[in-house]
Amino acid sequence: MPALRYALGVEGNPPAEGLHESTSPATGEVPGLPHAAAVGDASPAEGSLTTRVLVGLGSNMGASADVVERALVELEALSGPGFRASSLWRTSPVDCPPGSGDFVNAVALLVVDSTDPEALLKDLKAMERRHGRGAAPIRNAPRELDLDLLLFGDEERRSELLTLPHPRAEGRRFVMVPAAEVAPDWVWPGTGRSISEIAKSLETGERLARMSTEDGSAARVGGREDEDLTT
Repeated sequence: MPALRYALGVEGNPPAEGLHESTSPATGEVPGLPHAAAVGDASPAEGSLTTRVLVGLGSNMGASADVVERALVELEALSGPGFRASSLWRTSPVDCPPGSGDFVNAVALLVVDSTDPEALLKDLKAMERRHGRGAAPIRNAPRELDLDLLLFGDEERRSELLTLPHPRAEGRRFVMVPAAEVAPDWVWPGTGRSISEIAKSLETGERLARMSTEDGSAARVGGREDEDLTT
C-alpha cells in the first residue's frame, strides 16, 4: 500500500451521504488530539486556482479499517499537493438500526483543480460502488463504504444533488474530531467558528477511540486511552 501523508506524521499507518446515515482557534487543540500546530491547515499557495475539499469516510461492514485505508489511497490520487488524512477512529453508530456494528471513520483533506462539487461527488459515489456499496435494504443499514463531501472550499449551496456544507456533519463528533486533525483552523462556512472549536464544543453520546496502528485498539496519548478523552 502506498504511504499516505497522515496527519499524525506516521507513514503507511494511520497514527455518507451517510454520516452514519445512508441517504445519499483558538489554540487549535481538541481533547484527545495532538496540538493542531503539528497538523497545519494545508492552505493552497496564494494565487492558486485549486480548491480545498473535506471528505468524510466511514465503514461498518467487512474489513472496515482496510476499506477506509484503501479509500484514502484512492482519494490521495485525486488530490494535488497538500493531501492530508486523519487518524482512523472507531466510533459508535449514530441513527443506525439496532444491532449495527461500530464504524471506522476518517476525514481527508484534498486539494483539487476543480470548481465543480457535483463532479467530485459523482467520483465519490463511483468509488463507493467499487468498494461494494449497493442500495441499502433498509435506511442506515451497515455498508462497506460511505464517502461524504463535507466542504468544498467555502461554498454554501443547496441543489438536488448535494448541500454544502454537509447538513449534518457539524453536529457529529465522529466527523468533526477527525476533521480537526487535518484542518483545525478552517472556518466552517456559515458558523464563524473553526473546525477545532466546533469539535471541542460538541457534547454527544458518541464513543470515539483512535485506532492503534497495530491491533485496532485505542491508541494511548498522555498515558490515557483516547476513548477516555473523547467520550
